[in-house]
Amino acid sequence: MPLPIVLAAVTLSLSDASTAQLHPRPVGGGVALDLQTTGVAALGWARDRSSVGLSYTPGVGVADVTRERQPIFTQAGSAGYTWQSKRLVLSLRLTGSLARQTYLAFAGLAPNPADVGGQGMTGTMPGAGPGMTGTAPTGGAAGQGMQPANQVATPYLVRAQVVRVYTVTGSVGLAYLLSRRWNAGIGLAYSIGGGLGHSEGQIPKHYGPSASASAGYKLSSRDTLTTSLSSSYTKVPTLGSRFISSTLLESWGHVLGKRTQSNLALGVSHLRSRATPQSDYDDSFFAAGNASLTHSRPLHGGATLGFTAATTLGLSYNPLLGVVQQQLTEVAAVGWQKDKTSLGASVTGAQSLPQSSPAATRSLGFGVFGGYAIAPAVSLRVGGSWTTQILPADAGGSYPAQWTAFAGLSLAAPPITLF
Repeated sequence: MPLPIVLAAVTLSLSDASTAQLHPRPVGGGVALDLQTTGVAALGWARDRSSVGLSYTPGVGVADVTRERQPIFTQAGSAGYTWQSKRLVLSLRLTGSLARQTYLAFAGLAPNPADVGGQGMTGTMPGAGPGMTGTAPTGGAAGQGMQPANQVATPYLVRAQVVRVYTVTGSVGLAYLLSRRWNAGIGLAYSIGGGLGHSEGQIPKHYGPSASASAGYKLSSRDTLTTSLSSSYTKVPTLGSRFISSTLLESWGHVLGKRTQSNLALGVSHLRSRATPQSDYDDSFFAAGNASLTHSRPLHGGATLGFTAATTLGLSYNPLLGVVQQQLTEVAAVGWQKDKTSLGASVTGAQSLPQSSPAATRSLGFGVFGGYAIAPAVSLRVGGSWTTQILPADAGGSYPAQWTAFAGLSLAAPPITLF
């Protein structure tokens, strides 16, 4: 499986999104105005069975331009390689980010702009049924591995104390179609991240490997069963803590109709943890699972209405506390689109378990938006949100509920074929 030397097609994609946002000023009262622009440059090669993708996402902004004038920057990059045959998909991926962003953005009350970037080069496995894709595993299903805990997010930045953070992740995955009904996949990954300089005291450095394996069986054109096992090791050197997590899940994917799909997974997680170098290891078992439902429906006049709802119960690494927690997350969203106009609303929530724990965290968010395509390469987006989060006192405590109102303009150049 040699890397391609002479490539059949090289495509360059360029885009930019600029936003202005209003929100309450955390200190001193009044309303703050934040400005930010984020660009994306993506380069893709493709030849025969191989594809390579590179992306770079720089972003600059100013939080509270009328008073504090806090500079914000983000840089994110990714590189991916995929080789695909009739039955086999091999995927390699490297991602990294460096950001100077608001503390509330990192905490989950606003998204991490460093997460914006290319999506890599994934392949769809030939003959795959529902839930049987050729995207190679990268260390565990969402919500079941050691994933950052910023699951509840508003559309754009909320100003607060500024922190410097970084992340680097490398992964390799292999997916294989054994027969018309059976498929299997394995994945390995290694991640490192945390705060830089003084920010490491608030966001401790963490690193470690993860692995996953799965096997799927296509019962019928509507039903798929998948068994997956994922495991992660996370070390937090500044705290001296270590966490070893494993999750076994059995999932059932079912196509309810032409426009409706569902998935249900149940399983168990094991966590072996040590809080300090002097403490003994503690072993715990937790319930794990997830459920989701998606539905879309065409309406009179050419409009389309879509709905999705999902809930996940699993172990996740909380980068603010430097601990692994069992967390229950929920999300529901509805969207409407017709011609150049789109509307949507969402509600998200997260709760760490048990609720009585001194380290318990919880968050809740609501959002509405509207979009309009002014031209094929230009779109306008407006909306608002309300979010709140409760953290332990040693991680910053609870923040007052935050509201935001934003407007943004996106530009996307047509893909350029270099050769």
